[in-house]
Amino acid sequence: TLPEVNEVQIVYPTTRVGLLGLFGPISIRQTRTVTVGDALRAVYDFFQAPLAEEQAAHVQRTSPDVWKTWVDAFRRRCHEVPHALPVAEWRRGMRRVDCLGQKVMHWGAWTTHDVPERTWQINLGLV
Repeated sequence: TLPEVNEVQIVYPTTRVGLLGLFGPISIRQTRTVTVGDALRAVYDFFQAPLAEEQAAHVQRTSPDVWKTWVDAFRRRCHEVPHALPVAEWRRGMRRVDCLGQKVMHWGAWTTHDVPERTWQINLGLV
């Protein structure tokens, strides 16, 4: 990053499924300068995290239509993962990436930063 920073917030589109309130932004905080590689790894790790039972229960209860899109995406991912068997993937459970529904392709990113505070925010574009 330029200027160099040790902390970055990464936000992603949430208008359809309300994820930001459920998971929060992706945060990177470290002692060395944040690199593009650090940001890519953080995004990947964040969306590969399992969906917590309490999060799943909350969405099932409050937004059944949203829950259905998540389950549909989970089923689709289980059958499309090239390096895994569908049954094995199903047993691993739903992950945050499934909560994106069909919006799993990255089209770009843009930054906003506060120079005096030396903070950066990366905004992900997903389609």
